[in-house]
Amino acid sequence: MKTKGIILTVLLFSALTTTANAMYERVIQAKVSHAKLFVNDQEVRFKDEEAPLLSYNDRVYVPLRQYSNALHLPVGYDDAKETITVNNNVNYLGKSQAHETVSNDHFKLTIHTAKTEYMEGEPVRIWSRLVNEQDKAITIRHGEPILGLSIKDEAGYESNQIYALVSARTVFEPGDEYAATLGTWNIIQYNSYKIGQYDIITYEKTMPSPGSLPKGKYIISSHANYRLDGEKEDYHLKATVEITVQ
Repeated sequence: MKTKGIILTVLLFSALTTTANAMYERVIQAKVSHAKLFVNDQEVRFKDEEAPLLSYNDRVYVPLRQYSNALHLPVGYDDAKETITVNNNVNYLGKSQAHETVSNDHFKLTIHTAKTEYMEGEPVRIWSRLVNEQDKAITIRHGEPILGLSIKDEAGYESNQIYALVSARTVFEPGDEYAATLGTWNIIQYNSYKIGQYDIITYEKTMPSPGSLPKGKYIISSHANYRLDGEKEDYHLKATVEITVQ
């Protein structure tokens, strides 16, 4: 199989598969690589219109957008500033600055934030946990996910968790815990829906920094909605923290 040579620019390749019209500083010649890309043991398949893997100077270059999206990380490109942004709001290890705990006869629900004040563009580290602190197992019926996270701004606009229309059954043994994190896609949904763009994939591909909260004050809430197995009464737990993005 022959390897085709193509002409591209350094900045064009670095800028993912964007349609940005930037001024490119130099032109290089690279070859299409026929290597396969695997992320977490899953092959990333490229569409015909997407940038391929490229071979240049004995190195293989991978399209950033496709690689990042395989890790569920959104990518933004600012044409005017020629800036690429990758957002990641997970894998935080550290102490919280603020939290709230609520409980009922079945569970304890907590929500934590690493900071109460964040800089614009900084990852927002918020996580929540639902724990069975009883001395017996609890079986519940619920939608998916068990814990939903919502974002409400100071203007009163609120973006809520999207739930799958299923009735799942989960058994919590004593001490069992369910954890959830405010993900980048929660923030993308908030940003996208607030401006009336309900195609969050298109929004993510066209905005400079889709996974960052704009400056302002926010209430982040964690919700647990469920029924005890075999019963009809609905239960709802809600815990909140307040943050400011400067």
